[in-house]
Amino acid sequence: MSVPNDVAVIGYDNSDRSVCISPQLTTIDHCDEVIGREMLSLLMNLVDSDLNQSEARQVTVSPKLIVRNSSPELSC
Repeated sequence: MSVPNDVAVIGYDNSDRSVCISPQLTTIDHCDEVIGREMLSLLMNLVDSDLNQSEARQVTVSPKLIVRNSSPELSC
């Protein structure tokens, strides 16, 4: 079997190592920096407000697909 001709391989963390292998690994980037900024914003809002009042807030961060050489190009 060969990658990506016979099988596609996809990782889930977009680590630096994903570009150090051959073929380079297609991966999902779950946006750590965006998640960190959102968490900090929520925490700062909680600290700045009355600590006895906490209202639920949902934050959605969409992951990004980083296509490299371990998966074929897909067309929609």
